[in-house]
Amino acid sequence: MEKISPKLLKKYVEGRASEEECLLVEQWLEKEDNLFEDTNADLIYDQVQTASATNSAELWRNFMMRTEEGIRQIKLWWWGTRVVLPLLLLTSLGSIYLLQMEDQSAVVFEQQLLTLEVPKGKSVNLKLSDHTEIWVEGGSKLIYPKQFVLDERRISLEYGHAFLQVAKDPSKPFYLQSDGAQIKVLGTAFDVSNRLGQHTVTVALKEGAVEFSDQKGFLQRMQPGDRLRYNKVDNKLEAFEQYDVANIGQWTAGKLNFSQTQLVDALAQLEDRYQISFKIKDSSLLNLPVTGKFENMPLARVLFLLGESTGLTFKQQEKNILVDR
Repeated sequence: MEKISPKLLKKYVEGRASEEECLLVEQWLEKEDNLFEDTNADLIYDQVQTASATNSAELWRNFMMRTEEGIRQIKLWWWGTRVVLPLLLLTSLGSIYLLQMEDQSAVVFEQQLLTLEVPKGKSVNLKLSDHTEIWVEGGSKLIYPKQFVLDERRISLEYGHAFLQVAKDPSKPFYLQSDGAQIKVLGTAFDVSNRLGQHTVTVALKEGAVEFSDQKGFLQRMQPGDRLRYNKVDNKLEAFEQYDVANIGQWTAGKLNFSQTQLVDALAQLEDRYQISFKIKDSSLLNLPVTGKFENMPLARVLFLLGESTGLTFKQQEKNILVDR
């Protein structure tokens, strides 16, 4: 079959190709056996598959949890926290009295916290006790209570990437905390990313409304289609822009959508998805905008198409994939 032109491949990657053009490209991709020789992507993909098969089995043996939908394999650490609420009443004479409860004793809340760590190359979907649904991508750590027992709902994304569909309950506001940043919602769907080794927290709102705030007093209200990039090192807003609502959260269905996404962020998503590491040779490429749509593709094909549309090269170098131009 005749080689497909780079212009057509670029149209295909960016989602601008017609149905006939898409079919032509996909048939060509399927039939070309030596497609990835120039980028060593066959070798890359084989290594990814092998790593996934060996490491994942060992990692996931340590993960176990029971949910409403059945048994899911996740790693749990259990600990209880006792919050004793003795209320002290100070009188004008300086005397201290303990406020008596119904049974003359302090009220004690016991809240069991669960920790979920998802290894790279995997993803987990779970429901919280309030029916909030969360999709957690590989390379993430989430802390949440087994049961929400107070008049508010709080969870913490220690690091990683998650998409949340928050159950509506006006009487109990929902808070997600991540690296000093906080997102407050009543009922909404949004995507939040705070990956290890990166300086930014990114939030994209699909529906509803949220308030993003930090410990310094910064507050930004968001509406559907808003995307925010916050520098957690410098404690400042880097970008506040409009984003295609249809693309938010599509990674939960195996789709990767890059729309003028910085190269460093795009590669981070690929690392979490395919359990691989990238090394960018030229730091000036970090902020290179990348656009592309990939649905349930092997890593080798994704790298080939990215290379064709951006002029980048991807080569195996020991345990990393070297990215250059």
